[in-house]
Amino acid sequence: MSNQEALHELAKNLDYSLRVSGAKKVLIASDRQGEGKTTFANNCLPLLSKLYNRKVLFITDQSVNAIDGIDNLSSKDFSFLNGLTKEEADTKRESYLSELSKSYDAVFLDSTTLKRSEKTKLPLIQPDGAVLVRSKATVGTSRKPVTDEIIDREIPVIGIVYNEA
Repeated sequence: MSNQEALHELAKNLDYSLRVSGAKKVLIASDRQGEGKTTFANNCLPLLSKLYNRKVLFITDQSVNAIDGIDNLSSKDFSFLNGLTKEEADTKRESYLSELSKSYDAVFLDSTTLKRSEKTKLPLIQPDGAVLVRSKATVGTSRKPVTDEIIDREIPVIGIVYNEA
């Protein structure tokens, strides 16, 4: 199977998972940096948008990670939360993401995006689902802090992607 065929299969499987789960706010997560979250998003989300007519938004920390073919936001677009109390910011962030979810078929968030509390590795939002990205670096290892937090927060895992690179 060629890379292009594999990407089409990945987009098809992701579309199916979104339909079955009903997830609209989806966290793209991995247990270590460099496992391929952005590579997955860059390769799969435009195909999801194009092949399955999905209106997709990707939210990431860095504007350099903007993906052609879909809408993008960076954490800078959440600067309206600056200066608010933690409770106010949490409420406004969740409300803003809920409103965005009404305008998109799926909102994907890079797991390093948005403000995190001291004791968490994940953004302070409640996603409807998560896509876990794995590589040789974490397959078979016992320490998986992000995965453990996803399980503890009862976030449904709607997909697991193995990045061989």
